Amino acid sequence: MSTTSSHIKVLIPDGESALLKDVVNCLSEITYIKIYIISTDRYSAMRFSRYVDRFINLPYTNDDIKWMGSINEVLTKYEIDILLPIDQIAIYKIRKHINLVNPSCRVSLIPSLPAIDIALNKSMLAQFLRKKEIPHPRTTSRELNKEKRDVYLDFPVIAKPIMDSDGGKGIKVLENQVSLDQNLINGKLNSKEFLFQEYIEGYDIDCSILCKRGKILSYTIQKGNNPGRDTFAPHLGVEFVHESRVLNVVERLALELEWTGVAHIDMRYDSKDDLFKVIEINPRFWGSVLASLKAGVNFPHLLILNSSKKESTFKKYKTNEYQTLLGILKMIRAGKYRYIKPKFIWNNSPFKYIVKDPLANFYRVILWCKKLFVK
Repeated sequence: MSTTSSHIKVLIPDGESALLKDVVNCLSEITYIKIYIISTDRYSAMRFSRYVDRFINLPYTNDDIKWMGSINEVLTKYEIDILLPIDQIAIYKIRKHINLVNPSCRVSLIPSLPAIDIALNKSMLAQFLRKKEIPHPRTTSRELNKEKRDVYLDFPVIAKPIMDSDGGKGIKVLENQVSLDQNLINGKLNSKEFLFQEYIEGYDIDCSILCKRGKILSYTIQKGNNPGRDTFAPHLGVEFVHESRVLNVVERLALELEWTGVAHIDMRYDSKDDLFKVIEINPRFWGSVLASLKAGVNFPHLLILNSSKKESTFKKYKTNEYQTLLGILKMIRAGKYRYIKPKFIWNNSPFKYIVKDPLANFYRVILWCKKLFVK
């Protein structure tokens, strides 16, 4: 434990995660937090960030015990106060081996292994939601023929990987039986690896949460307003809304799972049933965590506070809008010129953090150019 009471030393052990930059940007708002990072990516731009106090590059290992030993060495050497995994693999490993963590350091609030398993396995999640009578799409993990169907689904249906569809990868819309048969014949679908869900007419809406033993401490609710590269890709922009019915569903879900830590719940409004339905649970930080900050809720900071026995809740957030820089360019190209206003770009996009951390972002541009021009 750090002997400097005026600071909290935080170690992020999975600094190779794509979520790192935005989590660090959120923590950069809190001057008394010192950020230490372990990463297997020796070329990470974040090693040059002005907000990172120490960047430690370690080679990748699939030996969890060895990995935990390396973490403990860093915890001891730098007198770390909070161990803060940010992505699902590290969260799972640390929860599994939490008894190996140096007892002088606190681990941030993270879910139980059974809860993580349910969140990561979409088939298990569907069964859990059905059992607890929480609104969700009708789902089957069996092949879509009448003899084997446990849940009847009308076309079109969605086929998605049971274990991983991060960023919408691998998700397919099957319009009819012919489309299904072609995908099965071509080997693009395997009933052991994919599940099938009804296609819901409506719109996407998400809820980000911080919980402790099933109680929601803080949350934000957002709707996408600027579609990404395809139907299932994350939106380039979001607007924050207040919707009590979404919160009611998520409160039930968190309570039934006895959820602890952060999560991002993907949901969809079903215009036919007039219900908000749970689609997926992401047991980690999320790609729009910086948008939540701009709405007034600093989830990484709140997680650290509540992991330090300094319980802090924050349930009020602004109903504002957030756009990525790519989202702003897309809006301007579409003739929506209000997005070119400097005030909006500074307050409602990541531009402020690019300007305030120039060296890391300059190095990021160099890496991008190298990938673009050097084969």
